[in-house]
Parts: sequence; structure tokens; C-alpha cells
Amino acid sequence: MKLLIPILASLWVFWLLWLAYRGEAHRRLFVSALLAKVVGASAVRWLYFNHYRSGDTIGYWMDARTIAEHWLIDPLETLGFYWNEESIASEWVQSLIYHTDRSVYFTKFAALVALISSGNYWLMGLLLATLSFAGTWYLFKSVKEYFPQALFPASLALLFWPSVVVWSSGVIKESVAFTALFFVTGLLLRILKGNPVSYGEWILAALCIWSGWSLKYYWFAVWIPVAATTIFIAWITSLKPAYGRYYLVLWPVAFSLMLLAVTSFHPNFHLSRIVAVIYENNQAFVRISEHYIQYQNLQPSVWSMLKNAPLALISSLYRPIPGETYNFMYVLASLENFVLMILTLWMLPFLRHLKPAHWGQVTMPALVYIALEAVLLGLSTPNLGTLSRYRIGFMPFFVFMLLHQNVYLRRRGQGIAA
Repeated sequence: MKLLIPILASLWVFWLLWLAYRGEAHRRLFVSALLAKVVGASAVRWLYFNHYRSGDTIGYWMDARTIAEHWLIDPLETLGFYWNEESIASEWVQSLIYHTDRSVYFTKFAALVALISSGNYWLMGLLLATLSFAGTWYLFKSVKEYFPQALFPASLALLFWPSVVVWSSGVIKESVAFTALFFVTGLLLRILKGNPVSYGEWILAALCIWSGWSLKYYWFAVWIPVAATTIFIAWITSLKPAYGRYYLVLWPVAFSLMLLAVTSFHPNFHLSRIVAVIYENNQAFVRISEHYIQYQNLQPSVWSMLKNAPLALISSLYRPIPGETYNFMYVLASLENFVLMILTLWMLPFLRHLKPAHWGQVTMPALVYIALEAVLLGLSTPNLGTLSRYRIGFMPFFVFMLLHQNVYLRRRGQGIAA
């Protein structure tokens, strides 16, 4: 009886995947990308259980099991915990490992996964990896529809980029946040393409934004104003097509005004408060880190942040570099970063062919999102190992830009991806 629910849940997921597979034009990519997520979830398990022998995924798993077990013992009290965990003073709540808002939010979700998998870590990891795959595949199809000639860049950047595959799979917050980010980005492309959006997609988008903000607010704090500006300018240019020629001016102006409005709306969004939080996070990481970005006298001031922003940007995109450290995970990250450096240098000659008309509705918003996210994460998360994990919120878009702007790779890759 204990195995019945996990078996039924697994069969249901398999049936959904089979239905999706039957309707796909790129079936080999579909299967390969799904298997990549499974490998990624397995890598996360091996890394924390066998290499580190500790870590947040283990704590999340244990807390999720505790909550799932209490669902069976006292559903009403557990429901109260979901509504407001601080109102439940029971011993089992106090025994949880994590009590911060974002971690508790994830363990509440993971507990539901544990409930249908009997708390088995392996099965939980597979289910969350499958969820991440669903969001990834949704964005992949949206990108393919928006950029018909971008099969290879979209495949490599979204489906198979190593660090993205690993850190968006398994029993970790990124699995759910990544799913949310990719779904709403895919929906944004569908809106820009002029495709109809169902009520279900709008509801799911709202849930994704809520969940994404609850788990990784520093991803969505940048994504939301970028997306809102993009939709607003698309609407304006649809009413007055002649305004499209001024896109490179209209978008930055609208985005700047939106940021100004947001930072004036609430004390927590004031620029001074944001800078203070970035500085506090930076110092917290510096105190516990061995390998980290060493900034030039970083202070909780706008000028100090701006002065150190270039180093934050470069470090977020390309560090650790080969030879910087010989820690096992850092070496793997440095090899991937070396490939990024090559792709960047390879792409540069093609920029001379990039005309203002080519910027369209996506290029500028993507570049702004990548740059802002890289700077903010680099400043607030100077630990190079943690940064390699957190940056998956922008890395797929960065890799896609590098590959898509490289005319040679885009053309040669068509045959490989097909």
C-alpha cells in the first residue's frame, strides 16, 4: 500500500510525458533533454550525499519528509502550517531545519512531492527534474517559434548547457524557481509573437511569478520590470508602428521611468535600501568564503556599487577562470567559463553586421536583464561557487545570445540539432 501512490504518480507523469512526446516534432531532442534533467538530478544527489556529505538539498529533503509525514498524522494542523507556519508551535515545526521564508516556501512545495513519492529522495528528484524540464521545454518551443532559425542555439543554451541542467534539477529551490522563470519567459515570447494566450496560461503565469518571487526574488525583481517594459513598448508600437524606429530610445526611457517609479513606491524598494541589502549579503558571504570576488573597498553606497559593477559583471559571466583554484567543482565551472570566453570572442566579429533594426523586441531586454542580473548577483554573492549556481537565472539567455549572434554556429548547428 505504501508504494501504491508513488507508482500511480510515476505512471501519471510518464503518461503525460508520453502524450507530449507523441505530439512533438523534435522527439530526439525531447527525450535527450529529459534524460539530461534526470542526469542533472542524479548529479545533485551525488554531489551533496557523496562529495560534500551535507548541504541544503539534504536539509530540504528531511524537512519535506517531516511535513509530508505530518500531513498523514494531522492534516488540519499541517494545513494551518501552510497558511501561516508561525502560528503553529508544535514540536515537529520547531524541529525543522530551515525557518527562513524562502526555504520554508520550498519545503512546503517539496513536501507535496514527498507525499506522492513516499519521501524517497531519488523519486522526488526525478519529479522535480521533470517539472523543470516542462518549463524548459515550454520556453524552448516559444523560442523556436519566435526565432525559427535558432534550433541549435536554443537547444544548447536551454536544454543542454551543463551548469544550467545540473543546478535546475533535483531537490533544490532552483528547480521550481527555474521552471517559473522559463514558463513566464516563454509566455512573454508568445505574447510578443501575437499568439493567443489561454486563461489557464495566465493563471499559471501568476502562480509562477508568485512562486518565483517567493523563492528567487532577485531573479524576478529584474525580470518583472524588463518584461513589463517590453510588453508596454510592444503595445505602443502596435498602436503606432512608426514608433518602432525609435525602439532603441523608447525602451530604455520607459524602463528607467518604471525603475524610478518602483524605487519610489515602497521604502523596501528605495535605492538606499537595495544598496544596503546588497552590501550586507556581500559581507555575509565574504566572512564564510575562501574563494570570492575581492572588490575595491566596497561600501553601502550607490557610487561604490557603480565603481565595482564592471568587476561584478565580468566575474558573474566568466569566473572562476581556469587555474584560479583547483577545487573539484571550481575546475568544472572554470572549464565551462573558458568555453564562454571562446564563444564571446568568436561572436564579436559578427557584431559589425548587427544593425539597429536587428535589435527587435527581444535583444535589448535580454541584454539588460543579463547585465543587471549579473551585476546584482556578482555584488551580493561574491562566493564563486554559490555564484555559479545562482547565475543560472540568466546564463541560458546569455549563452543563447552568444550562439544566436554567431552566424557561423547558427547555420552549421542547424544540421546537428535537427
